[in-house]
Formats: sequence, C-alpha cells, structure tokens
Amino acid sequence: MFSEITKIIRSGLNRKLASIVLFSIVLVEFIILFPSVMHYKKHELIMIEDHAQLLISTVDSALLAGHPVDDTHSLTLHLNNHKLVTGYAVCNKEGCLSRFGENILSSSINTGEDQTQLFNDETRMEVTRKLQVQDASSLPHWIILRIDSSNLRGSVTRYLWNIIGLISIISVFVTIATLIGVAYIVIKPILRLKNTMCMAMEDPTTPANFMLETQVNDEIADLTQTYNRLLFDLNHYQEQLTESKREVERGLSSSEARWKFALEGSGDGIWDWSPKSDYIFFSKQIVDRLGYEEGEFEETMTFWGNLIHPDDVGPSTEAILAHLKGETEDYHFEHRVRHKDGHWVWILSRGMVINRDASETAIRVVGTHTDISSHKETEALIWRQANLDLLTELPNRRLFQENLCKCMDNSRKSGLPMVLMFLDLDNFKIINDTHGHKTGDTLLQQTAQRLRDCTRDGDIISRLGGDEFTIILENVQDDKIVTHIAENVLQELARPFQISMEMFHITASIGITYYPHDAINHETLLMNADQAMYAAKEQGRNRYCNFTQAMRTRAQIRMRTINELRTAVNEEQFEVYYQPIVDMTTGRIVKAETLIRWQHPKYGLLGADSVIRLAEETSMIVDIGNWIFYKSAEQLAIWRDKYDPELKISVNTSASQYRDEGCVVEAWFNHMEKIGLPKDVLIVEITESMMLDFNQDVTNKLDAFRNAGVQIALDDFGTGYSSLSYLQQLNSDFLKIDRSFVSNITENERNMLLCREIINIAHIFGMEVIAEGIETIEQAKLLAASGCDYGQGYLYSKPISAREYEDLLIHQSSKAHKPVWLLPG
Repeated sequence: MFSEITKIIRSGLNRKLASIVLFSIVLVEFIILFPSVMHYKKHELIMIEDHAQLLISTVDSALLAGHPVDDTHSLTLHLNNHKLVTGYAVCNKEGCLSRFGENILSSSINTGEDQTQLFNDETRMEVTRKLQVQDASSLPHWIILRIDSSNLRGSVTRYLWNIIGLISIISVFVTIATLIGVAYIVIKPILRLKNTMCMAMEDPTTPANFMLETQVNDEIADLTQTYNRLLFDLNHYQEQLTESKREVERGLSSSEARWKFALEGSGDGIWDWSPKSDYIFFSKQIVDRLGYEEGEFEETMTFWGNLIHPDDVGPSTEAILAHLKGETEDYHFEHRVRHKDGHWVWILSRGMVINRDASETAIRVVGTHTDISSHKETEALIWRQANLDLLTELPNRRLFQENLCKCMDNSRKSGLPMVLMFLDLDNFKIINDTHGHKTGDTLLQQTAQRLRDCTRDGDIISRLGGDEFTIILENVQDDKIVTHIAENVLQELARPFQISMEMFHITASIGITYYPHDAINHETLLMNADQAMYAAKEQGRNRYCNFTQAMRTRAQIRMRTINELRTAVNEEQFEVYYQPIVDMTTGRIVKAETLIRWQHPKYGLLGADSVIRLAEETSMIVDIGNWIFYKSAEQLAIWRDKYDPELKISVNTSASQYRDEGCVVEAWFNHMEKIGLPKDVLIVEITESMMLDFNQDVTNKLDAFRNAGVQIALDDFGTGYSSLSYLQQLNSDFLKIDRSFVSNITENERNMLLCREIINIAHIFGMEVIAEGIETIEQAKLLAASGCDYGQGYLYSKPISAREYEDLLIHQSSKAHKPVWLLPG
C-alpha cells in the first residue's frame, strides 16, 4: 500500500495536476482578493468621513447657538474629546478666522468646496464642509477637520491576511481532494496498465495472458480495451507465424535438396557450417576437386583452415569473422587450398549466415566453393602480357620502372647502394637486318638466358625494347660484385651463338651507375646508365664503363644536336615520307602512314629515329608534328581529288604533343576545313608507351578528335607495354600489330597464335587490325586467314616520297593493272 502511495505521489501526471490546481486557486484568489480589499478600504474611509461629518454637525449647532466663529476656545471644547481630530480651521473668503492643532494642507481652505482628501501616506484625512452660520456681512463659512486615519492601513492589512488565510485553507483542502481523486481515478489505472505492458514485453510469447478487465466506462477503460485488442491481434499473428514456420520446416528438406541439386549441377561445391560446433558439411564436388576419397576429408572448419595457403589464412579469417559479426552482407574471398598431391588450387569461397540465435550469434552459415584456377591462370597470362616482354619473358619497360623505383626505395631504407646496368648489344642490327627478324629474336632470347646465368638470384633483368637490357643489383656492399657480374656478362655474350646451324658473334656495351651516389631519381639514374653505355661503345664496345662526370661532354654533343634540330625546324629541313596501308581483302591502298625524314645539311637524309627522340625530349615534337600534319593533309587533299576520294592518312603522334598547348586540335580542324578535307579521313596514331602518360590533357584532346570523327589507331601493340587493360579505356578504332610479332609467324607457331589472339581481342573491342612489317606473301596469307583487316610492310612498299607514292596511286587507278600484292582468290 505504501509503495502504491509513493508511486502515486511521485507520478509526473499527479505533480502536473497539483500544479494546475494550485495555479488555478491562486489565480481565483487574486481575482477575488483585490476587489474585496478595495471595497473594505472604501468602507473604512466612509466610516471615518461619517464620523467627521458628525463632529462638524456638532460644531455647526454650537455656532448657531450663538458662539462666535472666531472663538477658538469654544470650538476646541467641542472637538478636544475626539482623539481622531488632530487639527481644524474655520474660514471664509477673507481668510481663516480660527485654527487649531496641525496645519491644514487642503486646497479647500480658499474654495470652501465640500471634499474629502487623504494626506501624509493616508495617515491623515481632511474633511471640508460648509457651515450654516454666517457673519454680519452674510459671508459663508466652512470648516476643515484634520482626522487621524493611521489605523486605516492596519485595518486593511488585517483584513487582507484574514482573507488570504481563509483562501489558503480552502486551497489546501481542494488540492488534496483533487489529488486523491486523480490518483484513484486516473493514476492508479494507468500504473496498472503500464505494469501489465512491461510484463507482456518480458514474455512476448503469450500476449493473451496479460489482458486486463475493466468495470467502468471512461477514456481509460477505452485505452485498456485498445490494449487488449492489440494483445489479441499479437496472439493471433503469433499463432499464424508458428503455423507458417511449421509449414516452412516441413518443406525445408525438399527445398534444400532442390537448392543443392541446382548448385551442384552448376559445378560449385556446397558447404554448410555450424560455427558453434565447428562441424562443416562439404559436398562431394569439393572433396573430389581436392583429390580426397570419401572418409579422408575431415568435416571440421579447423581441418579446412589447415588446407588454406599460409599467406591467405589471415585475410580469409578476417573476412569470415567480419561477416559473422554482421559487418558485411555476405562472405566473399579468393584463396588457395592445398590439393592432396600438394599443389595449390584457387578457390572462390562465398557464403552467408542464414540463422542466428536470440543474441544475434550466427548458428548456421551456408555457401559455395568455386574452382577458379583456370581464371587465375588467365589473370596470370594477362599480367605476363602487361608486365613481361613476350619474346624473352623478362620484365618489360613498365615493370622495369616499377622495380627500379622499388629498389631505390629499398636502398634508401637499408643504406646500401644500388647499381643499375644498362646493356646494349653491339652489331645486333646488322644480324637482324641481314638474317631476318627470326634470327634476331632467337638471339635476343638466348641473350636473356645468358644474362640470367650471370646474375644472382635477387638481381632483376629487364628488356626495355630492341636490343636494350637492364640489370638492377641491390645491396651492393662491395664494388667487386659489380665488376664480377659485368665481366661475366661480357664473357658470356662474347661466346658464339648457334642459331639454325649458323654461328653468330655479338658483344655488349654496358653502362654502370650507382644510386644514390650518381643520382637520386630514376630518370637521372637511367640517363646516367645510358650515357655510360654510349661511352663504352665509343671506347671500342665489348666493355663496361662506369658513369663519371666527364660524360657531361656527351651532353654537350647532345645539346649541339638539339640546336641543329631547332635550326631544321625553323628552316623546314624535313620531308614527309608515306608508307602504304593495304586492304587485305581487295589488295588496294586505302591509307598512308606519314613518316618524317630529316634532310641534314651535313649528313644527308636521316630517318625518324634521329629526329623523334630528341624532338620529344625538347618539346620540338609539337612544331614538327604540326608541320607534318599540315603538309600531309594538303597532299592528301590533292590525291583524293585526283586518284581516290576514299583515301585516308595516318599521322603519328606522341604524348608530348597532347600535353603541350601548342597542339591545338581546333587549328587542325580549321586547316582541314580550309582545304576541303572531312574529319573522318584523318587517323591519329598513338603508341602503347603513351598510355602510361595519360592525363586529363591527353584524354581531352583524344576525345576532341574522336568526337569530331577522327579515328584513333594504337601503334606498336605488345612491344613493352602490353595494353590489354587499356583497350576498354582507350576506345580506339585501329590496333596495329608490331612487326616483331609478324616477322616470324611462318616459322614460329606461337607468334602466329599470338597474332590470331590479338586480332580476336581487337575485334571483340570493335577495332580493326593493321599488321606491320609484312614482308612475304605467306605472312600476308596467314594474317588474312586470321581475320586481319589491313597490312603494311615491305611486301607492299617501304616508306617513300610523295612523288613515289603518287606513282603507286596512278598505277593502282589504272584499270589495266592489278596490284602486284593482291592475293589470289
């Protein structure tokens, strides 16, 4: 009972109701009290005024009986027995005839008007009245009585407190009665309803047990009835849910059977794990895939974890724990699992928690295992194509740059020097030109193997392209190690190479530079090694040379060459050469690739190699590229008008052009409009190496070309930067297979297969294929049969001047002659 009373007293609703009642009483008290006090005060004033009026009547009677008006003594005798009178004055218009007691302050002394006034903070009252007596001149007289009214405030105050006390007693009784009524009529039923709801929440499985009975008809009873209806609905829903659960459980076995059959039919293995017991069920596909017999495979997660590759255990465990905690929607992880015979099988493991207990702990996880070994092999193949030189299987230029930067970082951390060797084969070009590219490729493959034999296990050998190789030596604690490796390389490469029953002799020139002694960034380090290699060639080849500051002389020579190139740009010492591109279906010339030649005043006609490299390094490639475009576009306009309106031109471009603001795409378009060339007759060629230099400027200009109808060709595909990962990003129109793949496809089945796969990949991405370096009819037939769209090479024509190219167009336009390279039906 006491606890219930305590709850009722502490009830917030009760406190709020008590506050409202008290506030209402106080408000009523204020409304009633103020007028009552004012009325009481007024009543007391009237009583004092009536008393004064009675005294004045006595004085007036005495005066009428014959007492003189100015007889102060006579007037005092009539008023001195009245303690309330503190003073008086009898006056007419000529002034006051007699005064007594306190000074009269009233303004009615001179006016004689009847009035009553309070003075001195209501402690004095002056009452002015006219008298009936008159003097000989018949002047009217009046009397002003000064009455003591100091008791007025005390009387009013006592009256006020009496009223307040009475109202307070009434308020207390009314508030107590109100709270008792509210407690039993409102608070108690609400607390009862609240307690019942709390018990229902603690045991939600049987809501019908917590219904309440009501015997009255009011709003709280309506609330109780609503609560009862809610419990009834919950009880009904629970019964339906229980029945549905029974139906699901009855159909679970057949559903699981169908589900397992569907998954197993797809080739995936099924696993079903109970984390609390560590038991895990594996379907037969998983056991068979890992080479185990029935009964050999222990069905516990611990056993399965022991089969996972050590490098994958940690990440795999983190992934499954994150899913068990509810941090991920599902479990998805690729890892290696040991086969019974010891080799590793790549598995894609997927799963999901399908049951949790009341505490949200996973109690059942179901998933699949998919064998992705073939997919991983494909990924490895793509990685090799992107990072390894296809000919020698050494790291290509892209991977070399990554390795070089990584080794420099390791050197900074360890404090041990790192060495870069730059190696170039002497006289390789002569062998390649005189005996064909097949012999040259075989020589490069054997060179790569000999380099592996001359280096340590941790050393990194790369092929940058052509006959250029690099060797990175880490943790060089003694210069003798560098000398020993360099001498071994020279000795091994000086030994004869036997290729197709012939003996070939080459040597090598090696440039050596040290990090961080010679340079602190990879560009300078590679440049130093390159300069040291050229110094070795200048000293007679077949030797190695360490980079020194004296090699700066070579930089001066390079600067002189750059100055000569600038002069050539200003004086237009260049000439545009054209190499035909032939449709392999019709045999007709349909395009022309533009190539630059330098008409050097001293050295005569020089090829593009003597121009492009320095031009790109010095940004002169922008002016040279613009000049080539303007000249070749004007020449194309003439040829299209005279010989073939479908003829197109292919212009080589470099990343330097796209990065430089001097290469203004709109200027090219304006020039084409000026000479009457549509945009779709222009093809711009970019190299694989350029894709590594992609930035926003390059992308914007390529997009501007593409949006205007200009076509894009990817040149030198596969020579150092296998760009399979860039094909979707680039969205080019043509893919040009490098001559290194084409030159020996008749003898090397592997190269033929690679060419065929490149053609298929290009067609998948919606690109047409141009094969470079076609030298024989047999090569052309094999490429045409593989679906190659266009051909380019010495079989059709070497790069020739505009006049010679025009002769080919004249010969082709003659109906009496067919192209000599047209393949028979």
